[in-house]
Amino acid sequence: MGSVLVERSLDLRYTGQNYEITVPYESGDVALLRLAFERWHRQLYGYATGEGVECVNLRVAARVERDALMRPVAGTGAAAAPAGHRRASFPDVGEMVIPRYERAALGVGQRVDGPAVIEDAWSTTVVYPGQLGAADALGNLVIEVSP
Repeated sequence: MGSVLVERSLDLRYTGQNYEITVPYESGDVALLRLAFERWHRQLYGYATGEGVECVNLRVAARVERDALMRPVAGTGAAAAPAGHRRASFPDVGEMVIPRYERAALGVGQRVDGPAVIEDAWSTTVVYPGQLGAADALGNLVIEVSP
């Protein structure tokens, strides 16, 4: 895994206001946070009051460098056989019986020629006639459409 960039920020506002300003959190020094808040407030609204400031939200975001993400890999393991069949109707082809695959059983890179259906507990994906479906290493189903 690549490097992880962690960003911290606070949503600050003058006590009782209805809107907040997100201020980067770079140090635990409260005086520096207040100065940063007032600088942002002055830049956005043209003034700073010196009144009390309150924190509404604490935020932490972690980002992984894009190049560090996993990349799909070519097919691994045995190809899953259809788990059954379904009746389907397509406008240009008509009614037919098509293979049904369990998504969890698809190997990385396994190709499924349409027409077919790929199912799991949360979704049903239809691979139309002339299309090609494939599972990638990130758990996505990639559907290729012929021109």
